[in-house]
Amino acid sequence: MKPRLVIVTLLILTLAVPATMLAQQSKAEQEVRAAIEESRQAQLKGGAEGAAILEKSFADDYTRIFTDGRMFNKKQTLDNFRAGKIKYESFEISDLRIRIYGNTAVSTAFAKTTGTTYGVATSPTGVRQTQVLVKRNGKWQAVLAQTTKLSPATTQASAAQLRNQLVGTYRLVKFTRTWMATGETEDTYGKVPQGYLMYSPNGRMMVLLAKDKRPKPSDLEKMTDQERADLFRTMIAYAGTYDFDGRDITHHIDVSWNENWVGTNQIRHATFEGQRIVLSTDPHPDSSNGKLSVAILTFEKID
Repeated sequence: MKPRLVIVTLLILTLAVPATMLAQQSKAEQEVRAAIEESRQAQLKGGAEGAAILEKSFADDYTRIFTDGRMFNKKQTLDNFRAGKIKYESFEISDLRIRIYGNTAVSTAFAKTTGTTYGVATSPTGVRQTQVLVKRNGKWQAVLAQTTKLSPATTQASAAQLRNQLVGTYRLVKFTRTWMATGETEDTYGKVPQGYLMYSPNGRMMVLLAKDKRPKPSDLEKMTDQERADLFRTMIAYAGTYDFDGRDITHHIDVSWNENWVGTNQIRHATFEGQRIVLSTDPHPDSSNGKLSVAILTFEKID
């Protein structure tokens, strides 16, 4: 093999590895998020029915540590749910952050519940919850859960800080799609997509995205139907109001380039990385081929 060919081959492999790792990590994060949601719903259900689901969600060496320092193993925790000693009327999670380390995941979140644990009402201000999950036999299971009680002042400050962090104008820097079946990632709108996203302090939002190298009609008055269709397929634009709970941003659509979206709620999972915000969707069938995929959009704050 010629030296130049060796160098080019090594360069291609070097560039390909990070992309593959990112795709795998994105898929793993979605799996962990789904496992945490399944556990949340099971704990909210409670009783024997909820415990049956948690039996699979918790690893055999599971440990649960409450805010007062009490520790329970898997059997004790499930028995407590079956006996009604842990009973939730509501269970909300926000500001969920997940870190993947191979087959191990660490998550932190703000959890707010109403209900009772051992006859005592749950904390009205919520708790900070940390979990460790491990992937075994293709399934993510929790091995540790620990909660830390928060003061009212801390809770209010955290919520205000998150809102302030979100408000502003953002420029699109990357738009990718990860296919769930293979973990492969592709640039949805090319290498250099264009677009802006705005969140106002009064709860309004607007977004406009466009593919790079969009087709440019030679004459606007003589555009063909194909040219119009190509322009429609290479952009996204809508506006409305939004809600933000620290983890998910819900866009309530008032007007959209896609009329089917008007009146719907579009949910995006948000992760902050310095001046950047990464928005991701839940796995959903792609309109072009019906295969499950996750869209990931990275924006950089400019104002």
